[in-house]
Amino acid sequence: MAREKGSSSVKSAMQTMGIVSLVVLVLAIVISTLMVKKVPNKIAKSMAEHMEDDEDIRAFMDKMRSDERMKDAVDQFETFVRDLGEGYSNDEVRRPGQDLKGTRTASMPVIVLPGITSSMLEIWEGRDCSSYSFREKYWGSAQCARAALRNLTCWLEHLSLTPEWTDPEGVKIRATEGYNSMDYLMPGYVVWGKVFENLADVGYDSRSLKVFSYDWRLSATTLEQEDGVFSRIMHEIEFLHRRNKERVAILAHSMGSNMAFYFLNWVANERGPEWLEKYVGAWVNIAGAHLGVPKAVSCGVSAETRDTVDIGRIAQQFTGGKLNNKLLAFFRSLGSVPTMFPKGDNSVWPDKEYYGLTFPIDIKKRLAELFSADDASESKTYSPQLRAQLEKISSKNYTVPEMLSVLDELAPDYMNRVRSLFSLGTKLNPDNSDPRTWTNPFEKALPFTDKTQKIYCLYGYSPDEGTERGYHYVPNTKTPEYFTEIPLILDTDTPDKRLTRGIAYDGEGDATVPLESLAYPCINLWNGTTPQNPAGIRTVTREYLHETDVFEETVESIKNLDFGLPRGGPKASTHTEILGNHEVLTDLIMILTKPVPGSSDSKELDDRFYSSALETIRIKKD
Repeated sequence: MAREKGSSSVKSAMQTMGIVSLVVLVLAIVISTLMVKKVPNKIAKSMAEHMEDDEDIRAFMDKMRSDERMKDAVDQFETFVRDLGEGYSNDEVRRPGQDLKGTRTASMPVIVLPGITSSMLEIWEGRDCSSYSFREKYWGSAQCARAALRNLTCWLEHLSLTPEWTDPEGVKIRATEGYNSMDYLMPGYVVWGKVFENLADVGYDSRSLKVFSYDWRLSATTLEQEDGVFSRIMHEIEFLHRRNKERVAILAHSMGSNMAFYFLNWVANERGPEWLEKYVGAWVNIAGAHLGVPKAVSCGVSAETRDTVDIGRIAQQFTGGKLNNKLLAFFRSLGSVPTMFPKGDNSVWPDKEYYGLTFPIDIKKRLAELFSADDASESKTYSPQLRAQLEKISSKNYTVPEMLSVLDELAPDYMNRVRSLFSLGTKLNPDNSDPRTWTNPFEKALPFTDKTQKIYCLYGYSPDEGTERGYHYVPNTKTPEYFTEIPLILDTDTPDKRLTRGIAYDGEGDATVPLESLAYPCINLWNGTTPQNPAGIRTVTREYLHETDVFEETVESIKNLDFGLPRGGPKASTHTEILGNHEVLTDLIMILTKPVPGSSDSKELDDRFYSSALETIRIKKD
């Protein structure tokens, strides 16, 4: 029945997909830049193949703007994806939780911390341009697409914070609370939903499983100052412990792991390590970006990553050529993004060609020709200050740890704010009261003191899908009117086969987070008794091999009007898909539960690797 509904919905939706595609693509720029969703990127390439030049794009946009079906587009799209999700739920293969129901039962209560962009935001106050309804979901639902369709510029301005990382005048966007805020984003797009469902199979419910949504745009420090997030997490953990008579497991994904590390240090400073010994039994990281990602820096330089370069040309027409400028302001307004800035020196991050931030060999010649042509024109786009700045920045290439020095030159006010709230050092800092260090595994030791406490690092390994590591830049000659704001853009026209549209992404990882960030703290800083793990807490690191192609299988399903697989499969383990990976779900249940009386189903999880982490990342000990 679900598939018949899906077939009918698809025929209706395809009639308006030309209208909806652009909205989805523009939304995808923000979503994919922070979370990496490959599907919109490939859709953009497909659209671009049928639009050879800007005239084709303008004609397409004019048709869209004049099409009377515009008003129905989002409603039909919402129906389409909802029925898609229903088909998935009804046809899904048997869950691990169902298989383990007879042998395992809930033990450690759980509190869940989601990652960046993976929980809903709602509007409590807005400007006239938004035409909002009170508490309308402004991020993470079909209402989000509707708001963007009504007025894309207005929608983006509402989601953005000020350069001081505060609410804009007349705007209040707040985190949506509860399980519905993070189980599915957009109808049918599963995030934490499969985790909740499988844990419910073995006995978890709202008395033993709590979720903690937060405004993922804010820095950790601001989250506590403005929303009391970490104070509330502390009290929630105390309740779970009192109610269940067991220590609590903190379960975090992606940037949620960085927030969890901040919380551990915050509560140890507020209540002492003995509080953690009493109330917290395990910290489980899924795809934790412990050492950040290079793409966080490229967001601050030009608002470009692998996921936006193919979308950009089409979407810029939709916004009158202002998209990148507004996106750059958006990314720099997010106080959470510096949480993801790369941490560690060149001994952590490989110093390979094109890794980091690089320029063409002939950059000096290009700049000379550019400035000479500018001198001969009337526009005088490039001021002496901008010329000197470009010449200084482009005088060398930058390794991953050096990338932030480019932002120091391009956006000094922004970086001053960053450094006022974040410390990016590589040496252990004995000052436990400095919150700037509380998201940095190099500077802050684990505050755990009880050897019965455990840490788990669970992440995907995708050998066939590269993880972006480097960005190849050239001066911005494509939109010179915005040169002052965005003087550098990716060299998307480079013929170098080692780069794809200006990006090097042949590194190991989960197709979003590099292996160094996923694994280095787990197998080095926290492995055994170390300065960063003085109590010698056991850390278990497990990799999950990615064995499916989300896009190809989804496209094949659509071709056959078969909607049984709108997201990865049971073996998918890229950055977000890992939350539905059956091996991960099985291991989670084994970590969090205990055998039912009379059952002997018990095992201790050990390290497991598919990548080269042990050879290339683990520090050899004497």
